[in-house]
Amino acid sequence: MAVVDPVPAAMDALVGKLRGLGSAPACYTEMSAEIFTKHAGVSAVVITTTSSAHLAAILVSAAAGKHIFVEKPVCATVSEAQACLAAVEAAKVVLQVGFMRRYDNDFAEVQRVVASGGVGEVQMVRVRSFDGFKQPTEYYRSSGGLYLDMACHDLDMARFISGLEVESVAVNGSVTVDPAFKDFGDIDTSTISLKFANGALGVVENLRFAPYGHDTQVEVVGSLGSVASGPNPQRTVRHSTASGVAMGRIAEHMPRFDPCFLAEMESFIAAVRSGEAKGPTAADGVANLVLVEA
Repeated sequence: MAVVDPVPAAMDALVGKLRGLGSAPACYTEMSAEIFTKHAGVSAVVITTTSSAHLAAILVSAAAGKHIFVEKPVCATVSEAQACLAAVEAAKVVLQVGFMRRYDNDFAEVQRVVASGGVGEVQMVRVRSFDGFKQPTEYYRSSGGLYLDMACHDLDMARFISGLEVESVAVNGSVTVDPAFKDFGDIDTSTISLKFANGALGVVENLRFAPYGHDTQVEVVGSLGSVASGPNPQRTVRHSTASGVAMGRIAEHMPRFDPCFLAEMESFIAAVRSGEAKGPTAADGVANLVLVEA
């Protein structure tokens, strides 16, 4: 096992955890082909760097014949993602993209109902993602922007739950949460209108901060009915009194999606063992960035 991280403090923290589990990884500050020469027994690579560093890491890993898990988005641009797709196809290795929401039990059930014909012909799709926790301004400044950093999850979810490809995209964006977003040319509020290949319409709603807490929802309406999930189905307790109704507030996404991160990694391990992709692929990553850049 080897760990690569240019930030010593981050590397030390991870290595400490791994040693606590009985591992003794070698440590490097830069990704290179030499690492795979020294550690020929390594069969897979997990990439969780900033998106700007994904391309180089994927190319060197594919060239070494290693299966790859990469956090979303697969790369920073469509052209980079296409280069990665070509590289993994040539190397015949698995590349799985970290769209962990596909592993949420409720969202997966929505997808299953739609795929089985339970709502008939898909007519409308709605995906909402509101953050309930404000990140430091510097995070947003270096995030790549709302569409690359945040909406990419929801655009993937729109394709996943509907089973349809998107033909056209139109966006409206604004700054309603914090004027600081204007300082670095970003937005914090957005709606994305979609038109799918079968003529169905969709909307993706994004908000960098909702004061009432994290809010993630999906819904598909079809010719025979509808299926929906959210908001926050893991917190469904309601306390009703003469004064009104109270519900628990989930401030941020981790309590909601923690199990998904484990499930996607289990899926990747199964893919490494079988040599067959089990989750979102490089092609899904390319399709996602096409929508992000649109």
